Amino acid sequence: MNKIVQAARAAITMLVLTASHLPASAATFTRAEARVDHIAVQVFDLAPADGIAPGYTQGSTSTSFDLFYDFDTRSSPVLEGPGEVSLRRGRSSASGSWQGGVGGLEVVAVAAHADASLYSIARQSVVYTVAPHSMLVIRGLVTQSRDIDPTIWSGGATTRVNLGLVPDGAVSRNEVHYTLYTYDGYDAGVYSADQFALSYANGGSEARQVIFRYDLQTYANIIAVPEPSAWLMLAVGMAGIAGAARRHRKLLG
Repeated sequence: MNKIVQAARAAITMLVLTASHLPASAATFTRAEARVDHIAVQVFDLAPADGIAPGYTQGSTSTSFDLFYDFDTRSSPVLEGPGEVSLRRGRSSASGSWQGGVGGLEVVAVAAHADASLYSIARQSVVYTVAPHSMLVIRGLVTQSRDIDPTIWSGGATTRVNLGLVPDGAVSRNEVHYTLYTYDGYDAGVYSADQFALSYANGGSEARQVIFRYDLQTYANIIAVPEPSAWLMLAVGMAGIAGAARRHRKLLG
């Protein structure tokens, strides 16, 4: 028997044995979580000698979420006060929560079965009016974590947080961005905590409005493990190729 046929038979035997021991799905979970909290607002006097007291006032606050399952099922709740939102399919979920006030915002995406893709987004904007000759400084903490079971076939978990302080009507803005990324088990179980500070200086003689605007994004997905039937189909195809090669050699002989 020629070497090609022997190699093909060995490959087929190995594939069949592998397929017979594979579970229908080895996927367990991927998880991504992001949070913005511990917000503190300070104001500083840019011109102490002018007799104008530094200050600011806080205006309206808007908090909303976008939750996706496989990008075709969507929920877009708007919270008027503290609360939780979620979109679930079995053990997989896209969720978010708000503790109320500025910050205290969290989103989580968990993929816990094959071919699951979950995406959670939270947005908040807060309007501040800054007195003349005053500098507004907003500080806070961004925490991100993501985890992925290293035994899964293929999957990922990503978090991203974008923060900005935008003067009303202005094109330029003061921004910071934070991102964590995991794919196929690399760097599984990673956590980060970053302090941020955004500032706006109103050097004019009139009060100005600025908007503190930020969003949190989490994404988790799992790609299905090939079923045993897929491995067997591949084995049948290789057997056919091996047989054709053998017949071809007989004809040539």
